[in-house]
Amino acid sequence: MGWLRSFSLGSDPNWQCHLRSVRLSAYIGCAMKKFMNRAENVVEEMLQGLAVLHPGLIRLPGFKVMVRADAEQTRDQQIAVIAGGGSGHEPAHAGYIGAGMLSAAVAGEIFTSPSSDSVFAAIKAVSGKPGALLVVKNYTGDRLNFGLAAEMARAEGIPVEMVIVDDDVAFKRTGPVAGARGLAGTIFIHKLVGAAAAESKSLQDIAAVGRAAVESLATMGVSLSAGTSPTVGKPSFELGDDEMELGLGIHGEPGVQRTYLQAADEVTETLLRTILEQGSFGDDKRVAVMVNNLGATTQMELAIVSRHAMLFLTSKGFTVERIYAGTFLSSLDMAGISISVLGINEEWLRWLDAATTASAWPNVLKQRPGKLEAPLAAKTSANASRPAAKEVQTEQGRRAKRAIEAACQALIAAEGELTELDRVTGDGDLGTSIKRAAVAVRDAVDFYPLDNISATLKAIGHSLRSEMGGSSGPLYGVLFLRCGNVLEASYATGQAEWTDALDQCCRAISELGGAKPGDRTMLDSLVPFVKSLNGAGGDLSREALLAAVEEAERGVEATARMMPRVGRSSYLGERVLGYPDPGSKGRCHLAACSLRSAFRRLIHRAVPKTHAQRKQRTTMNPLVTPTWVAERLNDASLVVLDATLPPVGVSPPIDTYARYLAKHIPGAVFFDIDKLSDHSTALPHMLPTPEAFSHSMSTLGVGHQMAIIIYEQEGVFSAPRAWWMLRTFGAQDVYILDGGLRAWVETNLPVQTGQVDRPPATFHARLDGDALKSFAQIQQMIAEHGQILDARSSGRFTGVLPEPRPGISSGHMPGATSVPFTDLLEDGRLKPAAKLREYFIAKGVDMDQPITTTCGSGVTAAVVSLALQIAGAEQISLYDGSWAEYAQHPGMVIEKIS
Repeated sequence: MGWLRSFSLGSDPNWQCHLRSVRLSAYIGCAMKKFMNRAENVVEEMLQGLAVLHPGLIRLPGFKVMVRADAEQTRDQQIAVIAGGGSGHEPAHAGYIGAGMLSAAVAGEIFTSPSSDSVFAAIKAVSGKPGALLVVKNYTGDRLNFGLAAEMARAEGIPVEMVIVDDDVAFKRTGPVAGARGLAGTIFIHKLVGAAAAESKSLQDIAAVGRAAVESLATMGVSLSAGTSPTVGKPSFELGDDEMELGLGIHGEPGVQRTYLQAADEVTETLLRTILEQGSFGDDKRVAVMVNNLGATTQMELAIVSRHAMLFLTSKGFTVERIYAGTFLSSLDMAGISISVLGINEEWLRWLDAATTASAWPNVLKQRPGKLEAPLAAKTSANASRPAAKEVQTEQGRRAKRAIEAACQALIAAEGELTELDRVTGDGDLGTSIKRAAVAVRDAVDFYPLDNISATLKAIGHSLRSEMGGSSGPLYGVLFLRCGNVLEASYATGQAEWTDALDQCCRAISELGGAKPGDRTMLDSLVPFVKSLNGAGGDLSREALLAAVEEAERGVEATARMMPRVGRSSYLGERVLGYPDPGSKGRCHLAACSLRSAFRRLIHRAVPKTHAQRKQRTTMNPLVTPTWVAERLNDASLVVLDATLPPVGVSPPIDTYARYLAKHIPGAVFFDIDKLSDHSTALPHMLPTPEAFSHSMSTLGVGHQMAIIIYEQEGVFSAPRAWWMLRTFGAQDVYILDGGLRAWVETNLPVQTGQVDRPPATFHARLDGDALKSFAQIQQMIAEHGQILDARSSGRFTGVLPEPRPGISSGHMPGATSVPFTDLLEDGRLKPAAKLREYFIAKGVDMDQPITTTCGSGVTAAVVSLALQIAGAEQISLYDGSWAEYAQHPGMVIEKIS
């Protein structure tokens, strides 16, 4: 590294980019990382590498063409099958060269059709008297260049046929002039015509097979992120964190629909429903299925999709004869999949199973897919081995159950925070592992011998060791097992016995894991906790316990300055400095959350309710169903508002007004939160003056005495902000359509297009000062340790991830609690009231004391405010300036990693 140390960059502000480009030539322009040399040489060097990797292929001199090494011996024995297209789709197309598949593959530059000269050269190199079949994906450049080359070959007496593959069903519905595109189903065509050619079928017969197969083939794709071309250096399109692109092509072009993320089973069904609607697979309903990785999708994800694809198709009466999953035709490093379904007969099945030397075709066992283990049988089997639930007889047992349930809920709620911290310093799985174990303990608590504390601790230890996995499972397991064993041997559970048991736990963890205090492990929070209890003598008061928690927290903070000596963090060395150890944080979080939930009033000064705070602000649940709205839709005193804001960070921005014009609830008007905000300040989404809001609402036809229904087009994001604005300015009957427009459509209720203009109405805006907090008031709340709930992501809250707005540091206000608004959602809706209340309590929120919500700009803070009201809180306010205002004030304390 001496040469690197001597490289001087001076005061160049882009020194990090320069430094990385010196150290790794695969890094380009601070926007892309790829293992390559020069962007203009990637295709040429890839072809050279393919020749090295696959001795059965040879490079045609002077052209970007790979051919079978035995082409001279086979050219007069069978039809030559040739395919190709732009590069970036590997293993297509050279990966399918071999006996039983392609004779040659023609490569263009990245996402660029090969020239007609290259195609013509391939035809001449591998074709003899039987002729050649060109398999061409339906893209204009491919059709033109392969078609011209075919004409050139025919002019020289070489028989040539073309099969055009247009398996993309996404565009069969919309019918563009160019027609449907060719996608990964093309590989099925390669296999069928290649196997037929190996049996010396005639050119006409093979072409007929290919065309018939195309008619029985359907494909549709979905992407979570775009690919990055080496020649461009940035993704071909951008998606928000909660978005996906449906029906996209393989060249980086966007799809037919951008929508919110769906779970794997749901998106599998979305693709397959369209495929089955648009495709034709024969009366026998026998199919082969291909689940294709578009570039950056893991084998795990492909397996999950494949599993549900088989179940779904079987439920529709199809016989899945073969199912393949892997990378067949990619789009660089796109994170996405496509599903292809091919209707087959016995002969086509035989050709799919026929042997081939092509390196990219899966020569798998020739049989139908395996059967899934029946989920209900598995669950019954697991429950059969579990003893009957035990009835708790003592108050001690009842207290133990409450404590266990509170601790489990605290750990479940902490999943996001622990995952984010572990992502920086480890492998990112701690939050998930702890949540999984906490759920297992919570579900098993009724089966524990709760009246026997030592036996209960050992039972928890066994649950943790079996459910948690990894290195954490044995360590947490031995902690509870040793504690239970020590208490059992002492025949008592007093303060001295507990502290001795916890001290023995520290030794057990050290013995098993080989760590000691100062090694940056969970011991660095556990040992201070135990020492503090030992120092309290016989005092097990609340104050003594909370003091022990504070010592544990100091231990956590100290790990940020420790070099890791054991565990996975030890591989990262100095890179983890500045971040506390997540294992230590997790153990401390367990104690802190459970104790603070129980003793909240000891930590925060109790604030007496003022008369204004005591007045009830409609504590009913404001969520209503589509049916409820539909029954009242013709009521003249009701108005419906579409309050959809564009998702943050999506480029190009989504035009939510255009989407409103295309489809909305009948009679709904568009409530534009941005336009209705205060534009006299640079802060985003601030409340306007009451006079301005009155005028805007009156113009929209919204009266303050009307029943107002608010919805958004997808998910839960901005509708709560509109709800809060209207409530804060005095409207009383304000409701939110649960599930939004999607739920309305799924209920098969009618929609309307175009703009709706309502007659003017009267809206007298009266600002409720208790509903919002100013900058000065939020400073006072911080000083008085008031409850502040931050709706931003845990990454932004902890300072690990940047703020989306330039010039604003991430982090959080002193004493704030992280409550990511996404934690409050379930299947695109707010969780039920009971679950929301459990979540807030697990976070240590006192629902009887004043609570202020905040976020980046005041929008998602309203989601938390709405959730609090549904959960039963009454004294709720919102800091309108939020982080955009607080973080820009000079001298404000910004905390990170808490």
